Amino acid sequence: MAPKRKKKTEQVRVSSKGSNESQLEGSSTRQSLLERLHPEIITLIVETLAASYDDRDEYSRNKDLCSLACCRLLSVDAERVLYRSLTFWSGGWKAGAIIDKMKSGAAKYVQELAITGYGEQAVRRGRSSRNTYSDVPFAQMTSLRVLCIYRNGENDMYNHVRNPEIFQLLRESLPKNILHTFVYLLPYEAEDLEFLKDQNGLRRLTLHTLPVETRSCELLKNPSFLPKLEHLGLARLEASSSIMMQGLPGRSIHSLEIRTAECIPETWGIFAEQLTILDLSQTAPYKGGSAAFIECVTKNLPNLRLFRISWLLLKYSMSLDLALMLCGELERLQHLEASEIRVYYPGSSQDDLTSCVKVIDEVVAKYSGASLQSILIRSDFSVSNNRTVSRVGDQVWRHVFPSNSRDWLDLYAQKASSTK
Repeated sequence: MAPKRKKKTEQVRVSSKGSNESQLEGSSTRQSLLERLHPEIITLIVETLAASYDDRDEYSRNKDLCSLACCRLLSVDAERVLYRSLTFWSGGWKAGAIIDKMKSGAAKYVQELAITGYGEQAVRRGRSSRNTYSDVPFAQMTSLRVLCIYRNGENDMYNHVRNPEIFQLLRESLPKNILHTFVYLLPYEAEDLEFLKDQNGLRRLTLHTLPVETRSCELLKNPSFLPKLEHLGLARLEASSSIMMQGLPGRSIHSLEIRTAECIPETWGIFAEQLTILDLSQTAPYKGGSAAFIECVTKNLPNLRLFRISWLLLKYSMSLDLALMLCGELERLQHLEASEIRVYYPGSSQDDLTSCVKVIDEVVAKYSGASLQSILIRSDFSVSNNRTVSRVGDQVWRHVFPSNSRDWLDLYAQKASSTK
């Protein structure tokens, strides 16, 4: 009996050995196939995988790219895509590992960098800065085009204790003339923006607000400072802003973004004739009456071609007939080609999206102008319900559902920019 059991054991061992050899052979075959692929094909595979994810599913995208980075043949392309657009949480538990990776070569892949958590950990006595913004290798970021600095996220701009250290790092380390976009949504002083003197190619600038302090005003008023500036974003439009709006000569600024309006500008300065794009898509209701603010826009900015508006701004306009009010303001803009109504989160619900669609249907039914061609209804919490209401050759308005909102915005922003 014993020999029979031994024979079975031997058979099992032989079978297991054969299975392992088969697995190794299969793995070797797959590796061999990858090695025979042209490098451009490998790049295309990685790029296609990264592009297949929705912008809101960054976690799954990065997880899969990290898995690809473990493969020797895919690691270079996977790392390049993974670090192309990077959010760095200063002081976060992964911060040290990210910094080590950037210093070992990944920094050259970074094209867009968002630093968040900034200002929460002023470097304490005796504390290592290896996991904070203080050790970010800016000097190695030769491909950096977009730099955003937040405190706790995009919209947290209050209760901030100014820490000029990061601006000193940027002055000393950031390569010259590489930035196209800089976003800083916190209070600042003149010396904080000094590093931008070496960024003459900057096209898009977003700040907490326009300055009132003398040195900052003088810096922005100097035509040699940011001569290629095209877009200005303001987290807050304050009463003092209208004075500064008259003092930005020598730039072809054609795009303006306002997130919070605390006043109706007495004058729009250079923007009155130059603006072709106005972005109010994240603007909260204006305390003085949203309808009055929108009317001020359409009366003073006659050359708008792309007008982006938040649903909340419209919803609380206190107009008895919202559709009639909006239709009238859009008709006033005789060059307007496209408008976006954004139902953004937080602050809106599915019911708001339903109401928005109903209002836009009423607007297009009443609209008698000739220029407007398309309206995008965009929802932050229900992407599948995004749609455009567009005119076709027979002048009939039709819903296109669903709509790729990013492609739509890029198309009409490009059109509006080309006619500046």
